[in-house]
Amino acid sequence: MTQLQEPRCFTRNCVHFVGVKNRIEGDDLSHVNFCNAFPDGIPDDIAYGDNLHTEPLKNQGNEIVFKKAEEGKVMTLDTEQMQRIIVDDVLKRKPTITGKKADEFRKDIQSDIKLARKNNWVIDIPPEWEV
Repeated sequence: MTQLQEPRCFTRNCVHFVGVKNRIEGDDLSHVNFCNAFPDGIPDDIAYGDNLHTEPLKNQGNEIVFKKAEEGKVMTLDTEQMQRIIVDDVLKRKPTITGKKADEFRKDIQSDIKLARKNNWVIDIPPEWEV
């Protein structure tokens, strides 16, 4: 399973960061980080490089730039919350993580789970996630 590196916008707690999505429906290798400034995918130099995105890029199409969330206010799901949502869905359990962001993430992963089941692929969940 390929895992995306956490983008700097997430670790810096940008209010505009939304999460991860598939660029191509059903293609689990096409996951990209996206936000309100870059709905089709955050450029790598911002997500993983040295660009702190304090000014709009040329041809960005909007004026949205990095803005730190209020202290203590999390704008996105963290890795543990995403793992819990995946485990609950794969094991067909009642959701333990709820809310708008959780519902959006749950909806995004449904096509991957359905594709895996349709193709009889093994969805391997590490035992430490099943708690």
